[in-house]
Amino acid sequence: TLNASLTNNAGGSVGLTKAGPGNLTIAGTTANTFTGNTSINSGTVTLAKTDGITALGGNISVGDNSGLTTLQMGANQQFATTANVTLTGADSNNQATFALQGYTETFATLTINGNAVLDFGNSSTCTPAYLYLDDLLIPAGGTLLIKNWIEFSDFLLVRNTSTNVPTILGQIVFDGYGGQAGWTPYDSNYSQITPIPEPATYGALFLAAGLALVAFRRRPARVVKS
Repeated sequence: TLNASLTNNAGGSVGLTKAGPGNLTIAGTTANTFTGNTSINSGTVTLAKTDGITALGGNISVGDNSGLTTLQMGANQQFATTANVTLTGADSNNQATFALQGYTETFATLTINGNAVLDFGNSSTCTPAYLYLDDLLIPAGGTLLIKNWIEFSDFLLVRNTSTNVPTILGQIVFDGYGGQAGWTPYDSNYSQITPIPEPATYGALFLAAGLALVAFRRRPARVVKS
């Protein structure tokens, strides 16, 4: 665990590189003011400063196709809002994961290189998780797998000004849901990315509704005795 305040030096900005399979927790009550890039090449980094206190001030890269790499939240709002975050992965053995852990985070752009995971785990309707982005980028051939997403508990929100999101919805997969993703209005500033059920799912829903209606109509008429 790193309980310290990391700052730039007199000669310019400094960065942070995490190597090796171990775990690193960045905690404390004082903001880190360094503005260089943070590179997480292996293992797990947990950001657990006091809510709203900056743990990482510059751009962040997670994964380098050399193993399992995870950046996970241990508190709310740990990034600079201007940060750009890049997840780089290939397969289940070389995977980059950003785990919200039920917390809320806001930053500029999330870029997916190859295949990567966004994990909403540990949220609930009482403690929803929000990820606010200015933009979401997934170059051709890449896939974003979203795990542990729960309706009304988890919110992936991208600014309405994004022109990229409508073109990459087919590259976003919600684990446990069929069909591609959709982008629906959330408020005056953001729209929400959510799963859209496959046509077969809609068919099953309509069938269930139809069977319920038939069962209702076949109920014996109630006899009222006078």
